[in-house]
Amino acid sequence: MVKAEVQEARVSSVASGSAVPSPSPRRRRLRRLGRWLRNGLLVVPPVLALAVLAGQIQQARLTRAFPAPGEMIQVGDHMLHVIRSGEGPTVVFENGPGGMGLDWSLVMPSVSEFGTTVAYDRAGLGWSEPTEGPRDIAHLVEDLKVMLDSIETAGPYVLVGHSYGGLIVRAFAYAYPDEVAGLVLVDAAHEDQLDFYPSEYAAKAESMGQMMARMRWVYRAVSGSGIPALFPSMMSNPVADKLGSEVATARRAATVMDSSHSVASTDEMAALLVSLGQVREMRGPLGDIPVRIISHGRPVGADAGVPPGLEEAVEEAWQSMQRDLLDISTDTRLEVAEDSGHDIHLEQPGLVVAAVRELLER
Repeated sequence: MVKAEVQEARVSSVASGSAVPSPSPRRRRLRRLGRWLRNGLLVVPPVLALAVLAGQIQQARLTRAFPAPGEMIQVGDHMLHVIRSGEGPTVVFENGPGGMGLDWSLVMPSVSEFGTTVAYDRAGLGWSEPTEGPRDIAHLVEDLKVMLDSIETAGPYVLVGHSYGGLIVRAFAYAYPDEVAGLVLVDAAHEDQLDFYPSEYAAKAESMGQMMARMRWVYRAVSGSGIPALFPSMMSNPVADKLGSEVATARRAATVMDSSHSVASTDEMAALLVSLGQVREMRGPLGDIPVRIISHGRPVGADAGVPPGLEEAVEEAWQSMQRDLLDISTDTRLEVAEDSGHDIHLEQPGLVVAAVRELLER
């Protein structure tokens, strides 16, 4: 009875010319969005699964196509990838954050003409195997020590360190001064950098390490999926952009053929505050060990993620840090690479070669 009355009312309404109100434009948009989401959720999982499968296949292909160009040396629970060439006194190269031995490919050929060159990938980076151990500088120095002892190279060594690698070679010199014949610091980081920088930039640098620790699982998941391996040339790799094409292609491949490079880079930066404190505690006079400091001459600014308005203050802080390093030995000299930004060994490699030659000739 009631149903019949409702139907009769609807018929009456239509007959009288009145219509049922249509949905508002906003409601229609929400309905379309809901349909799109429902359909998208049905499509995304299989598409993502196919992308991961393609990525895993590509990672395997890259691993076969780009084997380690050097030798693998056992160091504790992992193996390190080491590239050696030349004869004579030993020169050891230490990379910046996320770097690898190939980064010195514009310097090593010239140095190998008058010395033995040793470049390597720290644990997890490049072709080196990862380790579950801490990635602070104290542990990195011990890895370096064991590696050098294992390959039985002739010491004492000339150690060349770029950026973060400058902290590592200094820590090695503080721990094993009798094994060091000289240091070349290439735009090297400083243990008190958070004190030198303006507070706004120091806070950003400090929070970066904390963010890296929190995001570690994300980096592992994304890089482990293999999807970045599908587009290695599209991944940001400013170091590779400055290398020869063949070496650059190999470097790009090494960063995406598994998750270890991304995770190791994250772990080292997550331990940055601990590492800075370790070098600060170790710092002491190096006696007359010769130290050559090469600082960039072209301000880096936005290239280093400096916020607008702080470029001049950050640049002055960096140059002050370089001048402060003149006090670590009684035999130091500072040179400015006028035509280089932070990557002096890639933009003016001849300056690094000349500094190494001078120390070896001594």
